[in-house]
Amino acid sequence: MMQVYYLRASWVSGIACFAAFFLTFWPSRHRMTAAAVLWVIGMLSNTGVIAYDQFISGGISYAFSPSSSSFPLFAWLVPLLSVGLAVAESVLLFTWIEQGRALLIGKILFLAVVPGYVVLASLPYARMGFWHFPVGICWLGFPLLWFRIRENYK
Repeated sequence: MMQVYYLRASWVSGIACFAAFFLTFWPSRHRMTAAAVLWVIGMLSNTGVIAYDQFISGGISYAFSPSSSSFPLFAWLVPLLSVGLAVAESVLLFTWIEQGRALLIGKILFLAVVPGYVVLASLPYARMGFWHFPVGICWLGFPLLWFRIRENYK
């Protein structure tokens, strides 16, 4: 059943991000605001489903593990961090935040914090080998679109 929701969220995210990307070819204040709203919809729909899936997977592993005495740290920390990062990235798209400051914080966030989060999220899979690495290259699409939207603000 989770696959159905993940598929729908992927469609929503893909269509929203494609529409946002399309709007960036003709930059104006209103188009960039609409692109930012579409980016937020795409990012939060994608992140929300993935965070829910990670939390449920951690809960299931806790429920079926005879040696666990407490809920796994990664089961709530990684989803909470992913939603927090998505909200922080979305807030930086607000037009009332100065352009230079938003771009500086965005560079720090996307070039230092997000790769660190990706490595943190992959730690439970490290013992299974590289071919089980759960994150593909698609996580780079959101930052590139974010910078394209933010740099086109006038």
